[in-house]
Amino acid sequence: MKHGPPSLARLVASSVLLLGLSLGGSACREQPPPPPAAQEMPDTDVSSVEVNPAQGARANGQDTVEIRVTVRTAEGAPLEGRAVTVEASGEGNTLVQPSSPTDAQGVAIATLASTAVGTKTVTATVDAEGGPVTLSSQPTVEFVSVCAGVTCTPDAPSCAADGVSRTTYTAACVDVNGTATCQQTGTDTACTGTNAVCFKGECGTATRPTANQLLVSEVMHSPSSGTTEYFELTNTTEGLLDLNGLTVIYKNSSEAVRSFLVGSGSVPVVVGGKGHIVLAQNKDRATNGGVFASYQYPSSIAMEEAGSLIVSNGTSPVTEFRYTPSFPRSTGKSMNLSSLILGTRASALPWYWCDSTDALPGGDYGTPEAANTTCGVTASPVVSLCYIQSPKTIPPTLAGTAVDVSSRFKAVGVTDRNTAGNDGYPYVVAELGYGPDTRPATEWTWTAISFNGEYAPTVSDEDEMLGVLRISTPGSYKYGFRYSLKDPVTGALSTPVYCGASDISDPTNGVFGTVTITEPPPPATDHVVISEFASKNFKADGATIEHNDEFIELYNPTSAAVPLTGWKIQYASASGTFSDLANLTLTGSIAAKGYFLLGYKTTFTGPTPDATYTTSTGHGGGALRILDAAGKVVDLLGWGTASASNREGTAASAVPDTQAGGSIERKAVSSSDADTMKPGGGDALRGNGYDTNNNGNDFVLRATRDPQNSSSAAESP
Repeated sequence: MKHGPPSLARLVASSVLLLGLSLGGSACREQPPPPPAAQEMPDTDVSSVEVNPAQGARANGQDTVEIRVTVRTAEGAPLEGRAVTVEASGEGNTLVQPSSPTDAQGVAIATLASTAVGTKTVTATVDAEGGPVTLSSQPTVEFVSVCAGVTCTPDAPSCAADGVSRTTYTAACVDVNGTATCQQTGTDTACTGTNAVCFKGECGTATRPTANQLLVSEVMHSPSSGTTEYFELTNTTEGLLDLNGLTVIYKNSSEAVRSFLVGSGSVPVVVGGKGHIVLAQNKDRATNGGVFASYQYPSSIAMEEAGSLIVSNGTSPVTEFRYTPSFPRSTGKSMNLSSLILGTRASALPWYWCDSTDALPGGDYGTPEAANTTCGVTASPVVSLCYIQSPKTIPPTLAGTAVDVSSRFKAVGVTDRNTAGNDGYPYVVAELGYGPDTRPATEWTWTAISFNGEYAPTVSDEDEMLGVLRISTPGSYKYGFRYSLKDPVTGALSTPVYCGASDISDPTNGVFGTVTITEPPPPATDHVVISEFASKNFKADGATIEHNDEFIELYNPTSAAVPLTGWKIQYASASGTFSDLANLTLTGSIAAKGYFLLGYKTTFTGPTPDATYTTSTGHGGGALRILDAAGKVVDLLGWGTASASNREGTAASAVPDTQAGGSIERKAVSSSDADTMKPGGGDALRGNGYDTNNNGNDFVLRATRDPQNSSSAAESP
């Protein structure tokens, strides 16, 4: 049967059936999956590449720069799970790619290091459909030298091994295996000048020490096993000293001698101003118990608990130090001189030395090449007691007589270290003073005194000072002592403490020693002297000068009459030569303690002269002398402008025209003056026998002359 074409209804039904099969599936097979959705594309402009730090990373292969890649869509949404590849331009780079695709924030991290200085451009690509996409952001990283920003400081100057050259340094940064390293370059320069040395990096001048410029300040004579013996020398000067060539001698208690020469060749062995240097049997700190030492002496030198160290420069002694069993001698402890006594005269006294208390690395105790301890000496002690020991009162004493006077004082730490005598504390300023009994002690005359070397008590915590009291002017006086203590650090003196008869005393109202000083007898003049002279006088009107009313008075201070026959009186102008007084003839004698008067023959006014002359003498200056019968000069008087050859010592004063009625008169005693020699004065009747061969000292200027002749009464001092 032939079918016609299918009707529209049949076609629609068939289509529906096929569509139903397509949608509903079948009980005997599954439906195929739908095609995958299209992948989102990273946006090359919205995505970013960031570097940190962008500058300053060092090109050492170790400093790293973080590269942060953030992948986003055009809408800015992060794209997770995208593989990122990073590249960097240039050489020497070490690039570590991200360890995983982008995270939920679209971020992947890479790192970059480099050994090459320069600018690196960083590029990132991201996987996408159709192939990798290169992001537009391409930041740069600046790698700098490992020395960038590194400042190298040159080492401090030092001294070369020859001891006479100074080494200075420059410093530069260099790359050592990627590490910035400061490299020092030294340049040696010879120190110039006489005795030139290099010390502690500086050029200077070091001389050989002379006497007392070095002293022994520490001795380790009994170290423990493992610690070296040593001794320390201290420079007492402010300058450098060179010990090279010095001889050191050690004497033990048996006087056995060992010695060595300091230094080797020409290399200086320098100790700084006020500095210390240690000489040791072993100077290796690794094996000597940790002792700082600058010089090693031979092992043949072995110190004992008693001995002597002697340092000399050729035949010239520098220092000598003797220590006995009275000094500290503890095993394992050096004996250390008090730092406050160092350099004083008390350095040799055992009570100013003590055991060291500073520990050394090896276990012993010492302060080698370091500051010593004070050994308990204080910087500001106080005088608690002082008094006149002897004599507390002095009987009447002739002027100028020396009297020994002693005083004792007490101060903790100053007078109690040596109980068998004086401590010799070097900072005591002790003075003996005196003054008129009407004046306070603050206004007295004071003289420095010192320790009494003969003071030897059985047991005492006091020290004794001894002074010499010598007062030249007669009168009533008080005397006493005063003490000040000098600060050994600052040098400042404490306020003085005044000491009376039994204790510390008030300088105004205290009870002090007393003494009356009497006039000494006049010198035993054994010859006739010119006792008074005038070359002029006022006339009767009291105003006009008579230039030839002159006289010469002689006095015999001896106990026997002196014959004058054959004697002469001579005159010389101020600088002229002597000649006999004209028309003068001397006969007879001058009585013991008596006078003899010579007057100008025609114009002299006064008592009858015993002889006359006619030579006029000068007013402003001139000289007279007495010659005995043998022509020997017995006495000489020069006045005014008399030359040195025409006077004894200095010239006596000339009588001025305003005092033409006066004269120049010889003193009776040393204390005589114009007031005591005038009529009624204390010395007016004591003669004129004071003669020290100094005209200026022996004569006074009288306002009114008083000539005496052989008929005048004898006078005696």
